[in-house]
Amino acid sequence: MKRVAIFAKEKPLCQDTKKVVLNLLKENDFPIDENNPEVVIVIGGDGTFLRAVHRYLNNDVMFVGLNAGHLGFFSEFELEEINLLPQVLKEEKYDMKSYRLLNAVISSINESKEIYAVNEVRIENPFSSLTADVSIDGKHLEKFRGNGLVVCSAIGSSAYNKSLGGAIVDTSMETLELTEIAAIQNNVYRTISSSYVVNGESTITFEGRLNEVVVGFDSETIHLDQASKVTISLSKKIIKLIDYKHISHVKKLKDSFIE
Repeated sequence: MKRVAIFAKEKPLCQDTKKVVLNLLKENDFPIDENNPEVVIVIGGDGTFLRAVHRYLNNDVMFVGLNAGHLGFFSEFELEEINLLPQVLKEEKYDMKSYRLLNAVISSINESKEIYAVNEVRIENPFSSLTADVSIDGKHLEKFRGNGLVVCSAIGSSAYNKSLGGAIVDTSMETLELTEIAAIQNNVYRTISSSYVVNGESTITFEGRLNEVVVGFDSETIHLDQASKVTISLSKKIIKLIDYKHISHVKKLKDSFIE
């Protein structure tokens, strides 16, 4: 029997649901292990799912979502299907989908920092215009001036990237997508001003005086004082999602954004 952890949002509905799920798991003799689980049940919405991934980033786990939020793009079960969970896990009536995480290496004069993300990595300057040279696989694309830049994976293309007008990419493809945030466009400054989708083996680099820059990765943020370079690629690290219903990406998009 696989070791299970429950990661729930801190709102009453989710905490109450956690108690119900915990009782169901105990009734079915599942060992509960919050520190070293093999399966993580996520109760909440997509934001909760992203936080769960970062909580268990260094563990080899499978995630299964129980939707108690709004979109539930990463969720496999609805609240009314809660009783199905123990049986599905016990009998292993599921397939598994895996997705590569984004990796960003942030370099400064004295050190470098490595971060990972499911959906996107973004750099923004909340105080003044961000200026950065943008390169793809070492080839210079543009000198960007504006509010910020976003690089997303295919699975993250329907998140923040979509709200910026970026393209939605089918999750069966491994890609990186570059999207600009409020680029300055006039007779002096020009950028590509469209989202750019590249092969998943590519590397996207931002270079310049990245002072007072905020780096966002999923729901996390860090502040940079004197960084000079951010290099983003797809990592060898993966997240694994339990796939019980075999819902197509098209249906998820339709359910989340149209109906």
